Amino acid sequence: MKAHVFIYDGFTEFEIILANYFIKTKGEIVSVGMNDKMITSFEGFQIKPNISINDLNLSDVEILIIPGGNPDEVFKCTKLREILIELNGRKTPIASICSGTIHLANTHILDNKKYTSSFNLQEISPLSNAILINSNVVRDENIITARPHGYVDFAIEIAKTLNIFEDGNDLNETIKNFKYFK
Repeated sequence: MKAHVFIYDGFTEFEIILANYFIKTKGEIVSVGMNDKMITSFEGFQIKPNISINDLNLSDVEILIIPGGNPDEVFKCTKLREILIELNGRKTPIASICSGTIHLANTHILDNKKYTSSFNLQEISPLSNAILINSNVVRDENIITARPHGYVDFAIEIAKTLNIFEDGNDLNETIKNFKYFK
């Protein structure tokens, strides 16, 4: 399994660390940058993306994860919008958390979907028949959205989507351990 994570200067790493941990137990994580230059996360970690967005082969993408962070620089990336629209058309899972949801709204992927966000996405890009749900995480078909404080639920929903859990007991044990610290 290959999960692709879009990273950019100022992305919020903590929102995707647990999801990456779950994915790494069963597969591979490929970091995708707007280019191949070193980037710095909001937390100050420097990371060199595995590949540039221009080198992304969409047939390799089993899920695309978009973390939050300062979205301003990313708005200039027309390639990301093209990729999101293409992946959504293929029904490839796309998971976004915090300000990552802005990019889904910007491409109208959230039209006619249930979603959650910590932002008023209607102010950014008027959505058609989209339903904002007051929840940490929402999955509607191939789209997973989450609020920043819902990073545990976000990680679990991604893991469920990718069939990472062995069975219901594995899922329940993971929820007990990572969400309730038992």
